[in-house]
Parts: sequence; structure tokens; C-alpha cells
Amino acid sequence: MTSQAVAAVLLAVLVGCGSGGGTTPRRDGGDDQVTCVPGQPFDIGGSFAVLATLNEHVEVLGLTLEDPNPQAEVLMRTDLVPHDGMVDISSVVCALKLPDVQLQGLQKPLRFIAPAELLASEPAVTVGATVSGQTTCATYETQGSINVILGARLAQPATDFLPTNAATQGCGGDPLAPCIGGAGVGCVCDQEGDGKPGATLGIENAPVLPDLNQVYVTERLTISMRGVIFSSDLMHGTVDTSLELTILGCHRATGDCDPGAAAAIKNINPSITQDPSYTSPFISKRIDPSWDCLRVAAERQNLFPR
Repeated sequence: MTSQAVAAVLLAVLVGCGSGGGTTPRRDGGDDQVTCVPGQPFDIGGSFAVLATLNEHVEVLGLTLEDPNPQAEVLMRTDLVPHDGMVDISSVVCALKLPDVQLQGLQKPLRFIAPAELLASEPAVTVGATVSGQTTCATYETQGSINVILGARLAQPATDFLPTNAATQGCGGDPLAPCIGGAGVGCVCDQEGDGKPGATLGIENAPVLPDLNQVYVTERLTISMRGVIFSSDLMHGTVDTSLELTILGCHRATGDCDPGAAAAIKNINPSITQDPSYTSPFISKRIDPSWDCLRVAAERQNLFPR
């Protein structure tokens, strides 16, 4: 099948998936069902694992999906340093579950996978937060957002447009330049040093191209947090998030996609926004400072049982 034929067939499949569909019942995201008891002193300095459940709305080419409101999930390791009624929060993403894209009429959802080695290539991001008091049930709120940028360099990480073309927007003219260091902003770079432009995600269940196994993307995740301090070891709250993904190219079992297949895959680039009908909750629990992201990810189920 020629690259033009692949593009035509994929577009036909997507359009054919556009009729019917409906919404799947949603949940808001659980918590530990504990009650905040006010008036106790606390100290939130130290290391925490944070699980945020993101209730999202997904669109692909404006089509109706089986479940247009899937959930995503972010697991972070954070270090908190309180000072003068403020808190400095340094965060790294340990695991990221991107929302499934369930096309009408297909048995399995299209799934993007963020490998651990990709997330490990992103340095810690620091943001400040305010604290409303010195005893339990005080609130805290980040000032600005935690901005995680993958596969690109941006002058303003929270607001600049993600670059969309590796051929014309490489950093210093080279889309394989490392993302850490070097010249250029508003440009594509090689996030994890794998010799591919942007950040490399796994992909499963792509229509028409069953051997498609990777996509090269630029990606931005922003997280703003507002929570309640239950104790020195526990915080609950909600997050405001945005999750942007731009497909630059792709890889099949036989090698990198040809231009026609790459153009076709860009048609399934999802638009992801926060679901306005549901808040997105987070839970933050104290961990031993020696735990790295590998340990946090391994302990996810014990820390945050479903």
C-alpha cells in the first residue's frame, strides 16, 4: 500500500468512526475519605508522592468518541521547602498515564505510552505556593503552574506554542539537538537522546497501521494545585491542568514512517482539555527522602490504593 493510500484509508476509518457513540459514566477520582481536623500544628517540609487524577475531554478531528471523557493520571515526586508563609515545590513526573482515545467501532482504544526513561530525562520543575495558616486545614495554592515540556524548548513554558514541524523548527536548525542546553527556543529537540526528534512515546492499537509502535511528539503538561493540609504527612486538593500533544512523526516495525504515513498519523493527534463537569483531584503523601521516582512508581499501589 502506498503512503497516499495509507493516508486515505486512515482518514476513511476515522470518518467512519464518527457516528454514534456516547458518554461513559465518570468518576471524580477517589481520596482516602478522611476528615480534616483543624487547629493542629504541621510541618510539610520534606518529600512527598503526589497522585493527580485528571478528568479530561478528548477530541479527534471533531469526531464523537465512545468515551470522550477519559481519565489521565500523573504521579509525581515532590520536595517541599517552607519559608515565610510560602513553600517552594520542586517536582519531577514519575509516571504519566495519557488518556485513552476510544474510536467508535474499534475494539481497543488508541493508547499513547510515556516511557519511564522519557520522563526521567526531564529535570525537576520548581514553583512557589502560598499557605493560608500554620495549623491543619490551612490551604495552600501554587503561584503559577508546574510546566513539564517534552521534546521542545520554549521561552515561556506555560504559554508559548509548541513547535509542530521537526524539519523546519529544529533547535539551532537541528531537531536532534539535545533539549538540555544549547541555543534556540520555540524549537524541536531530542528529549531523551535517542536520535529521534522531539519526545518518543509508545503507541498501541493505531487504526490501519497495526505495526505502528512509536510516535515522535512535542508535549506540554501544566499543573496548578490548590489543596488542604490535613497533617504534616497528608494533603488533598484539586488541580487545574492542560495537556497538549503534537505528533511530529512516527515509527513502524520496519523503521521510521514515510511522509505519507506520518501525515496520516497526524490526523489522529488528539485535542485534550480538562473536563468541565468534573474536578481533577490530587492526594499528596509523605515519603522517605531517599525514595527516587523508581521507588515512588513501584509503591504507587500501596500509597494510593484504588
